Amino acid sequence: MEFIEILKAIILGIVEGITEWLPISSTGHLILTEDFMPFKLSQEFVDAFFVVIQFGAILAVIIMFFNKLNFLDPGKSKEENRNIFILWTKIAVASIPLGVLGLLFEDPIEEKLYNPVSVALMLIIYGVAFILVESWNIKPKITDLSQISYMTAF
Repeated sequence: MEFIEILKAIILGIVEGITEWLPISSTGHLILTEDFMPFKLSQEFVDAFFVVIQFGAILAVIIMFFNKLNFLDPGKSKEENRNIFILWTKIAVASIPLGVLGLLFEDPIEEKLYNPVSVALMLIIYGVAFILVESWNIKPKITDLSQISYMTAF
């Protein structure tokens, strides 16, 4: 592999590492960064690279929060472990609708939306939305996990 391709991989790693911790789309930023400086490698390599680099970032998040989100921790009270288990089940339930839609419409979604223009527009729209919501300083209606029903999660 050429030096320039290795340099691109390092830059993409830095972009992924930074954006994984922010309330923004790390995948979107990878798509845009790779569009500005595309790999001169096979599409299979690029796809695999994106999976591996994102897996690494997700693994870092898991390791960092493992103790806090582990519902089998004998050092926590039964109540704490129960609440963490409920959190995970609500996350799983909340993932069902989008998972089904993703399975049903993966190809058209990828064809129409997996491009730099769509990604940039959505990053801008959501960025503006974040700024507006933050500036309105609205107090959240839900402040505790117990206030989220399984139906609401779904």
